[in-house]
Amino acid sequence: MSVVNGMVSGVLDSLRRQVSGAALIHSRVVAAAIRCYHSGCDQCRVRCDPSDLTYDAMHGGTRQRPFWLPFALLVCFGLVACATSPALVSSPRTLNSVTMSRFELDGRLAIQSAHEAGQVHVHWLHDGQHDELTVSSPLGQTEGVLIREGETVRWVDDAGHSHPANSMDALSMQWLGWKLPLQSLHYWVAGTAQPDIPFQVRWDNNELELQQSGWSVHFVRWQDLAGHRLPGRLDFVGEGVSGRLLVSDWRGVSW
Repeated sequence: MSVVNGMVSGVLDSLRRQVSGAALIHSRVVAAAIRCYHSGCDQCRVRCDPSDLTYDAMHGGTRQRPFWLPFALLVCFGLVACATSPALVSSPRTLNSVTMSRFELDGRLAIQSAHEAGQVHVHWLHDGQHDELTVSSPLGQTEGVLIREGETVRWVDDAGHSHPANSMDALSMQWLGWKLPLQSLHYWVAGTAQPDIPFQVRWDNNELELQQSGWSVHFVRWQDLAGHRLPGRLDFVGEGVSGRLLVSDWRGVSW
């Protein structure tokens, strides 16, 4: 009988330790989440160790997942995403007054027209009169490079063959299947209007809208880079095409 009582007592002690540990970790995770919410994403520095959320007390040392583990991991992953998400700033009510002379960006470009729709990854290098836009499939395979040198434009396919064209519209239509307003887009992506061309700006539904050259550009999200506000997402509609550019990384920027 004493042996049975000892076994029961051991099991109860083990259960009490697990419940106490679960409550402690749960309270710490929730408290961290509250701190993150009130202090802002950039202050979130919570590190979650899944090895602390398991136990070996029973079942011959087999590690079991407590019932609260999925919730704890979900909160922790949310906090990590919170900590690593890019800083966002409120949308300005006016366009930026200074145009970037050089930039390099990575992002995703989604396009929809009456005939087709698709999404590609883009790496864009802009330097004065030079543009080099590398287009890749969602799986990362390079499909080609669109190059502009002043008034000269060409498409270099995945085999390295160069195909010149008379205009950017003709080039993008032939090789991409839709018109890409690249000559204006390198201004729009910097949050400015193309100079010497009439434009209109209005504030609509908490978004800044630019209308220029038959296109309507909505600046949906902004990023802060070295004290400058740059678009993180812009939507554009015109020439029978609607597009969305999501910028994931800015670098090599100069004004």
